[in-house]
Amino acid sequence: MKISGIAFLIVVMITATISFAEVRYNFTELGTLGGTYNRAMGINNKGQIVGMSSDSAGGYAVLYNIDGTVMTLAPVGSRANAINDNGLVVGELYGEAYKFDLSGAGNNTQLVQHPTPPPPPLPGEISEYYYGGSTATSVNNNDQIVGLRRVGRSLSLGLDDPELISIDSSGSGQYTSLGHGTGNSINDSGQIVGQARFDWTTTTAAYYWNPVNGYQSVNLHELFSSPEFTLVSAGLPSQGSANWINSNGQAVGGVPFQCGTDTMYFLGPDGLVEEQIPLWGERAAIFDLSGGFENLLLGTLGGSVSSAMCINGKDQIVGWAADVANEYRATLFDPSGSGNNIDLNTLVELPQGWLLSSAVGINDNGWIIGNAMTPDGERAFLLTPVPEPVSLVMFGVGTLLLKCRQ
Repeated sequence: MKISGIAFLIVVMITATISFAEVRYNFTELGTLGGTYNRAMGINNKGQIVGMSSDSAGGYAVLYNIDGTVMTLAPVGSRANAINDNGLVVGELYGEAYKFDLSGAGNNTQLVQHPTPPPPPLPGEISEYYYGGSTATSVNNNDQIVGLRRVGRSLSLGLDDPELISIDSSGSGQYTSLGHGTGNSINDSGQIVGQARFDWTTTTAAYYWNPVNGYQSVNLHELFSSPEFTLVSAGLPSQGSANWINSNGQAVGGVPFQCGTDTMYFLGPDGLVEEQIPLWGERAAIFDLSGGFENLLLGTLGGSVSSAMCINGKDQIVGWAADVANEYRATLFDPSGSGNNIDLNTLVELPQGWLLSSAVGINDNGWIIGNAMTPDGERAFLLTPVPEPVSLVMFGVGTLLLKCRQ
């Protein structure tokens, strides 16, 4: 009878656990300054969250507290892009790269001082010139900061092409140029991922820079192919981007692909001409950093496009993906590439009218930050994992057996 009673209780606990498994995250709405948008942009392993929040005057770099309050870090016209485990916050103020005082006291420091720019190029001349501004995009736990200077590269009418820079975190204003591109993420080994152009006249693509080889750039998807879509080559109007690299050297992002066609009508010499033009999008992927183009597609939620925004030290991947109605939803990706991706909206209880549209960060504790569409505008959110259902069952079983022995 005693064994039967224990078995019955275990069955009851497992049944309850299945119901519990339907909600695997606790939801927290991050605070707002009262404006129409606020965005979460970075989270560290201590659970500190930074981003941007707005009021009627514009956007501010902020620190989000999990109790729903917001602390402003800098004046209007700023945003906080990243925070490391040391509490170093980097971003942009008045169009320049800054590090922000985490206490909110306003002791912020401009990080980049620019040299005197050369004169702009003449029409038709191929040249390079600085035209203004910088930003700090990412910082690792060694306080290495990566960012960009906004550089113009001109061919006839001109072409914008940012300069990838490594920034001195002390506030000296010094930086080191690593070539052309945008660094989206730097890990503790100094590896950088982001995007850059194939050449001066084409669209951007996902790139990788490794300190071991002197930060020579590696194109990550020039020859990317899949039976699901047409190959994208240089010159086509699409983008790819590597968005994050974790402490294990795993990098994720999006690769360009043709996701369909559309009918366009043009007026020709003999009248109206119908033409099928390609529609371009991106697909979430884990990158092959060797440059061998053995990238792993991560799929969608049934729609045509997706992008992986972050991968933590446990190789958990978050981002966004389109569902069958092509509505963008915050997504937890299956890292095997088998397509068993999860719509995060299905794992939480949300306020009425909320849609979690993108997950932009995940720390090593599994805390997820992102942005949602709500009746009041764009809002930032935090998801924290609840105890694993299996752990609860085993804890319950162990407790029951212990009581029986007593």
